[in-house]
Amino acid sequence: MPDVSGNDRERYKGKTVAVLGAGHSAIGTLTDLARLRDEAPTTEVIWLLRGTDPSKAFGGGANDKLVARGELGAVFAGLVANGRIKVEWFRRHARFRVGRTVTHRGRVSLLRPPRRRR
Repeated sequence: MPDVSGNDRERYKGKTVAVLGAGHSAIGTLTDLARLRDEAPTTEVIWLLRGTDPSKAFGGGANDKLVARGELGAVFAGLVANGRIKVEWFRRHARFRVGRTVTHRGRVSLLRPPRRRR
């Protein structure tokens, strides 16, 4: 998991960042990116999710057997509901336009193509 609020903060600040997946690492990273967006409003957070039902990732809320997991799920659901995390759904095969790739410390970043001026 990247240290979005610590050592890796500058790497993500002010950028469009997409996270693929619905596991605990993805949810934690997305939550940290949403907090970074509070400090750096030009940061855009996108959750790439297969299927059309994000509620599985929200946990059991107040009824969750693990209180901390339920709280995290409720916070995360709120971030998605109020649009601080944008959800992009896709099916099995998806196409994304990539401007270029950057590799840093074993991680690959896909960068969007430059915006065309009109």
